[in-house]
Amino acid sequence: YKTTYLFSGANKIEDNLEYLLDYVQAPYYTDENVEKEKGIITQEIRMYLDDPISRLYEKSIANAFIKHPIRIPVIGDEKNINSITKEDLYDCYNTFYAPDNMFLIVSGNVCEKEVFDLVKNHKKLNSLLPKGKVKRKEYDEINEVVSEYKETKMNICLPKMKYLFKVNVNDFKYKDEMKLNMYLNIMIAIIFGPTSEFYEKVRNENIANSYFVDCTKYDKHYLIEFTAETDKADVFKDLVDDYKTVLEQNSLRLLFSLPLIKMFY
Repeated sequence: YKTTYLFSGANKIEDNLEYLLDYVQAPYYTDENVEKEKGIITQEIRMYLDDPISRLYEKSIANAFIKHPIRIPVIGDEKNINSITKEDLYDCYNTFYAPDNMFLIVSGNVCEKEVFDLVKNHKKLNSLLPKGKVKRKEYDEINEVVSEYKETKMNICLPKMKYLFKVNVNDFKYKDEMKLNMYLNIMIAIIFGPTSEFYEKVRNENIANSYFVDCTKYDKHYLIEFTAETDKADVFKDLVDDYKTVLEQNSLRLLFSLPLIKMFY
């Protein structure tokens, strides 16, 4: 979805900002440095394959979506990486990395006018021509999931599970995306967060060592995901089902009718 360059400092903000703007506008790819990076990324892929939480995430996303490309791991696989050329990277850069497709965010004890002046007067930045709005392909993702249940085995001490709900944005009462995001996350925090009755039950009854809840929007669907480290997956799932009725009964009119995705390692 995005590439983010971040820096922070106590002084010389203008110098650093000038360097950042130069850096973003000066890609440098060669056959040699691309080949060198392939080996590093390949090792990173293997590291993710060895990490239970990463595997759990990738498997669940692949199972939740049928058409949308988010189901494909962002990092790719070794075959993808080995086929990349410097020309591919320049094509990607020249498509997306343009001033009219960028945001600059500055916070802290800085002078607003000085920041604006620096950006407006940046020669390299202003010498680039706008490339026009990036056209993004629409995907007609359906509401179903690939499979109701999947299981993967790894050599770890305690099983990890994910219980996931896939919800179409049209199933919500609120159509304002910002309000919907805010309201939905507030409701989830109240019902399932660390100050909730749900949390107390999980802790006091030793249902899970730990858990967390994510709510993420992928184009036209939300994924509400409960991830837990537990050997009582069915008990945890049933408890979620008990408390999600509270969420269903509020004014959002959530439709949690899609099946369980649960994964064991």
